[in-house]
Amino acid sequence: MSLNTLEQFEFLLEEGLVSKSETEDLVLYNYTDKCTFAKHWNQLTMSARGTIYEKATGQVVARAFDKFFNLGEQPVSEPGNLPDGQFYVSEKMDGSMGTLYFWKGEWKVATRGSFYSEQAVRATEMLKRYDMSSWDSDYTPIVEIIYPENKILVNYGEREELVLIGARHIETGVHAIRPRLISLARNIGMSVAPLYVSGVNITGKDAFEPTSWLDGLTSQAKKLPLNNEGWVVLFMPSGLQVKIKGARYVEVARFKAHLGPLTVWEKMMEGSSQAYIEALPDELQAEATDIVDALVGQLDVISETPRNFWANTIIPMLAESAPRKEIALQIQSRSQHEQGYLFAKLTDSKNPTLSLLKLLRPTGNKLIDLDKFK
Repeated sequence: MSLNTLEQFEFLLEEGLVSKSETEDLVLYNYTDKCTFAKHWNQLTMSARGTIYEKATGQVVARAFDKFFNLGEQPVSEPGNLPDGQFYVSEKMDGSMGTLYFWKGEWKVATRGSFYSEQAVRATEMLKRYDMSSWDSDYTPIVEIIYPENKILVNYGEREELVLIGARHIETGVHAIRPRLISLARNIGMSVAPLYVSGVNITGKDAFEPTSWLDGLTSQAKKLPLNNEGWVVLFMPSGLQVKIKGARYVEVARFKAHLGPLTVWEKMMEGSSQAYIEALPDELQAEATDIVDALVGQLDVISETPRNFWANTIIPMLAESAPRKEIALQIQSRSQHEQGYLFAKLTDSKNPTLSLLKLLRPTGNKLIDLDKFK
């Protein structure tokens, strides 16, 4: 990669589409929730998933996985667009992705968005158990970081290890095929994500008919127990990856997040809805965003009348230096829900709409009926 690539990432950073973590010599970028919500996917943003660059040269030091999608989530992952060629279906491990990198004579681990996260620090310590001197330096090891305190949903018990889930050629980005991955793992004493099935996708893009293995996976995903997150399908030689998650896993993830109108409303009241959504599993972020949009829509409806009254009545009175008592009487003539907003505006509250949002508290975990404001 050229230095110009880092300049492009810095532009995306200014736009809020990526975040970054850096050491004295190295930098990595990670796509943000803003990028996800806007579906601002291109080659650059999809590569912003923890790939590590040398600052001085812009050269890739360690190449992480690119962003990949659920089956059918994006055009590239639609069944009819899946590439021909060899495929490998591996168990999707339920920990944190770690990118191993070798710098100044030492192996370390970074996570998707940080050199210094709790998982990165813990994994770097765990890495001492493996013989990294036997690793092929042309490839970046990509691992799942598993330890009891890092449990997501799948219960691995007391298991504490780094599981090799992939390896990418640092210069070309080519993924190691399954036999090569097993060989690389064996050399360093590391386990590999279990293989579920492999084969050849012989159907063409122009006349696609679901193959038996794909039908089988999507059918089984509906019945998978919680202790199996799902699968990752790697197509070779294209390197495209697609994930298929179990319905139970997604359902419980939703329950764990307490996702619903009331929770989202509470986060909006706290001013932390964006952080809350970012922390949700990918499958739930769109649903949470829809709830935010619905609440914002309700807020627009009930704020229209007081906003107009403020602009057409109160602002002219303020311009004419009308006595505050007269202004207060004008406000008190309005409906109860309007008064909170108008008095907040009058006292220069930083967020006058909060008084209106407070009135939109979902009941029974459902959005309220706006008829009460008519």
